Amino acid sequence: MRSGNGPWRATAGRGRRAPATAGAGAPGPDEDRTISLIIGQTRSSASLHSEAAQRAGLHAIGARVACYPPLMAGSTRCDRARGFSLLELVIVIAIVAALLALALPVLRGVHLRSKKTRELSNLRQVGMAWMMYAQSNNDAALPGYLDPSVQKDWEVVYEYPRAVSGVRGVVGRQIPMDIAAPWTWRLMPFLGDAGALLRGHLGEDDLDMLTLIEHAGDVALEPAFGYNGVYIGGYWTMNSGDRPRGDYRFSGARDLSGRRVNVVVRSPSAVNASERLIVFCSSTLREPGVYARSSDTERGWHLVVPPIVGQTPHWQTPGDLLHGLVDGSQVSLGEGDTFSVEALRATPAPLGRYTGAAAIFYADGHTDSQTPGALADQSKWILGAEKVGDTPASQFTHTEY
Repeated sequence: MRSGNGPWRATAGRGRRAPATAGAGAPGPDEDRTISLIIGQTRSSASLHSEAAQRAGLHAIGARVACYPPLMAGSTRCDRARGFSLLELVIVIAIVAALLALALPVLRGVHLRSKKTRELSNLRQVGMAWMMYAQSNNDAALPGYLDPSVQKDWEVVYEYPRAVSGVRGVVGRQIPMDIAAPWTWRLMPFLGDAGALLRGHLGEDDLDMLTLIEHAGDVALEPAFGYNGVYIGGYWTMNSGDRPRGDYRFSGARDLSGRRVNVVVRSPSAVNASERLIVFCSSTLREPGVYARSSDTERGWHLVVPPIVGQTPHWQTPGDLLHGLVDGSQVSLGEGDTFSVEALRATPAPLGRYTGAAAIFYADGHTDSQTPGALADQSKWILGAEKVGDTPASQFTHTEY
């Protein structure tokens, strides 16, 4: 600030502009307006710089605020940033729902495949026990069914793996003959503590032996897997000859040419092409009708049979081509991936759980999953099945005697 007689003279103690004295160098009216305009612009610029600094400071400390309406000179009122609109929320929810709709079938498929893997593991242990039975019985295959009359004729008594008391109908360890007739309890000693695997499909694979014995009848008739016991080991009853004796079904079978054929496996070591012969398979007892698949907790049945037993049709796969007449009836021996089975009479059909494919144990010791359509091949069930004339082995049939 200048001193003296110039146009700018400080007023004592105040720093304000004092009017200049009249004389040379005094500003005119136009000059006064210019000075006022410059001062106004300077103040406005200072206010803007202050406002920008204030905003920069707010952003520097991470405050997310917006000012509505925009800050005016000297104003400090601000509101929080607005939230999602209703439309935005609806869009987000729709996207999440679509993703879940895509993910759920995949997750369910993974879960079912995990259950199928566990089922195959259980079946493998059952199959290993079947092999151990043969090794412990001079290479004799486990009989599929022993009628009580045969047990009496043979004078055999079967026992539970441990003694029990307080269970109705059980005396000591002796298994009632009607419960010992199916193969299940006769194989149990070779399963040991793993006997509950036969109930794994019902979520009961952690049952102790006492509980299994308390439900011995259900365990005997409704295990998780059916045994191809008509054609392996044999279905034993007393014959009706002059001298009744125990005999297995189809012991005198003949093929369509009249030639005697051995269709029942009595010794596992004598099996050729054991990688094709089905020993155990997922099975459930069905009345006549068409069934798409078995439920995950479907009760099993102790036997399973091929599409044609002897010359009697038992099941077929719907929609496949017919391949001729069997015992006066048309029967479909299907090929393909169909999961459906048509029961032609009350019969144990190869219906699978979880993925729809049946779990299978083969005579060579390996396990696999197959659809009923792939199982409609007689040569996979019957050791002696072979081509006869124009009839292929896949459609093999034979007489009762």
